[in-house]
Amino acid sequence: MPKNILLLEDDPQQAETFQRKLRTRYSGATVEHMESEWELYEFVEKIRRGEAVPPDVVVADVMMPWVIATPNPPPVPEAVEQSGYSEAGVRCLKRFRQHINVPVPWVLFTCRDPKALWEEIKDLKDAVKTAVLNKEQPLKELFQEIDNLCGMGEKTDKKETD
Repeated sequence: MPKNILLLEDDPQQAETFQRKLRTRYSGATVEHMESEWELYEFVEKIRRGEAVPPDVVVADVMMPWVIATPNPPPVPEAVEQSGYSEAGVRCLKRFRQHINVPVPWVLFTCRDPKALWEEIKDLKDAVKTAVLNKEQPLKELFQEIDNLCGMGEKTDKKETD
């Protein structure tokens, strides 16, 4: 069972719902929430410096801003300017996999076509530890993917709520 879940979601209402449902489903788990691509980049650097530990699983929205409004925002990288917010989750996944040597499972949520998105990421390191779901799917699909990616298989002992 994942004990440390990282949630990348910029929509406050969706983030609150995901956090509540994940904490209920994975009782005792810590759910850390980040709402921008830049926050994930900073987190990766903390892991690399030994100031943070990798999560057991990452649940990420694909479309996110580079940074949430801040007085002194970091400069926007060229890759972000070129592909915009619609590729943020994919860039986060790629950066994480390039710099973190622990095979952390990822579940990407998207409004885009999941099959097309999978084509973009299927050749990444540890792609087998990645799932792509449509945001319109019930949350029980998310739980099933987390269980499968974390080696827990089919779970029937906890109530799964949508």
